[in-house]
Amino acid sequence: MRGIPNSNYPAFNEASERLRQAGHDTYNPAEKNEHQASDASYKEQIGKHVIELMDCDAIAVLPAWSKSEGAKLEVSLALAMGKDVYAFYVNRPKSQMLEKIDNLKAITRFEAINERAK
Repeated sequence: MRGIPNSNYPAFNEASERLRQAGHDTYNPAEKNEHQASDASYKEQIGKHVIELMDCDAIAVLPAWSKSEGAKLEVSLALAMGKDVYAFYVNRPKSQMLEKIDNLKAITRFEAINERAK
């Protein structure tokens, strides 16, 4: 969310609303951050989100999630805990807005840098 206009809150809020309308319970980090003091550090925020992740059954990621350090951390933790990871598609009908990401491998930052160097 850092470095994106409005911290990408509109996309998080839209995804959360659509998922709730489809009957899913959601934890939306954008809703939690909007109510925190503006001086809350990234480490404090991600720490709180990681705790919430522990109680989730699965996670849904927005497009371009792999460019976000926070999202990559959340995906890695979800995989380590045996949780499913779903891609969220805003322009699809409710029955198709989530697509399970199979064969997802959590990679370290070192592996990603080495892959880019090839």
